[in-house]
Amino acid sequence: MTTDQPSFAEREEARRERALERADRFEEYADNAGRRSQAAFNRGSELSEHRPPGQPVLNGHHSAPRARRDQERITGAMERGVKEGRKSSYWNSRKAGVERNLEKRYDPRVTARRIDRLEARLRKIDRDIEDPWDEDHRVQLQEARPEVEEELAFWRTQLAEQQEAGVKLYGPDDFTKGDFALISGVWCEIKRVNKKSITIGAIIGMPGRKVYRLADNPYGWTDTVEYSKIKANRTSGEI
Repeated sequence: MTTDQPSFAEREEARRERALERADRFEEYADNAGRRSQAAFNRGSELSEHRPPGQPVLNGHHSAPRARRDQERITGAMERGVKEGRKSSYWNSRKAGVERNLEKRYDPRVTARRIDRLEARLRKIDRDIEDPWDEDHRVQLQEARPEVEEELAFWRTQLAEQQEAGVKLYGPDDFTKGDFALISGVWCEIKRVNKKSITIGAIIGMPGRKVYRLADNPYGWTDTVEYSKIKANRTSGEI
């Protein structure tokens, strides 16, 4: 890594700023479209006030040409209102998507899983350095290692700050057999507490349930779930 290359923290901050700028831009697009939609509907309503409700065009009458023009203007205004309203909804949806992605990226549980992956990658680099394919491979690994270390240090700092702020991450000391863990919105009974995960009923049996007891498992196997995917815990008595 050259000295003039931005650090991982600087690149990450730039990425975050770009995402926030996109969200602001999409919000502006949505607001503008919303105003245009409301203006079009207001214009249609104003034109409608000059015509009695349900009044048909009187063919052959001197008022017919103007009535048709008014009708076309009313229809056009309402169509523009609908079109701009859809644009507003679209840009609001885009803004929400950017915000969801940003929230997920900095979610402490996602960060914990990212740290696990980076630690595993670092261990693999160290193993491969000891037994590389050739000398060029060793050099590549030695150059990659500081970058992984830098990214790992950044996310460890992020997670430590979140925990200091009160974010709870669960581990084996927080559970015993028979407790319940909140996973993807479902309270799952724990069969076994492991070092890095808990064992619950088959995950495929979770959908549609609020509480998933081991006795409710319709399959003949169990699954494990990492602690970083758990959002809350309860005792069997509390459930």
